[in-house]
Amino acid sequence: MEIGEEFEVDIFDVAPNGEGVAKIKNFPVFIKGAKLHEHVKVRITALVAGAADAELVQ
Repeated sequence: MEIGEEFEVDIFDVAPNGEGVAKIKNFPVFIKGAKLHEHVKVRITALVAGAADAELVQ
């Protein structure tokens, strides 16, 4: 997984801060603005220790 790469994911949980949570290859990805049970297209914006941040792609 690289910054700028895009994926389609299913949101299976919501983090305490309200970000939607998905997994890509068992790697948690946090997506601001995503809601539980949505199927969304995301773009990776940051890679951090053991997780990634992503934004919604319209």
